[in-house]
Amino acid sequence: MLRRRKDNALEDLIKGCINNDRKSQKILYDQYFEGLLTHCRSYKIPTEESVGLINTTMLKVFQKIDTYASSGSFSSWVHIIHKRNILDHFRQKNHSTVELNEVIEAASPTIQYHKDETDHIYSAIEYLPPKIKTVLKLYAIEGYNHKEIAKEMEISEGTSRWYLNQARKLMSQKLKKNG
Repeated sequence: MLRRRKDNALEDLIKGCINNDRKSQKILYDQYFEGLLTHCRSYKIPTEESVGLINTTMLKVFQKIDTYASSGSFSSWVHIIHKRNILDHFRQKNHSTVELNEVIEAASPTIQYHKDETDHIYSAIEYLPPKIKTVLKLYAIEGYNHKEIAKEMEISEGTSRWYLNQARKLMSQKLKKNG
């Protein structure tokens, strides 16, 4: 019974947002703010930029809320929009604030590195062919799974896995060669 009441409350909020009801929008915004802020912090995004990203995410949510298909989780739908918003943010910033630990571990978990080697690591990432680099960044930085990457890049899941494997091999070779 409690679950049904929560579902009805969410449905009412969504309907309110579709009707451009400011009160519903405020409630929905407040409901997701902390989770989206935590997600931004996991990427070491400063608080001021995080709030801007959250505002942009929620604006997109409100603009596209009428396209939400209630067959999936609304929370997942919001977080996918937010992940893509963060990806766009990093693309605009030319990836200069990306935390490299995640990229390195996904690319080549056997390579040891020191903080002063970050320029070398950036160089190795930039050395990758465009599609391989994109898959690596989507997987390691954005946390996309292979199904999401396949849909985003219009490739098969197997191709996504192959590109990630190639990124690991090429990064490993490049880092060993110049290490």
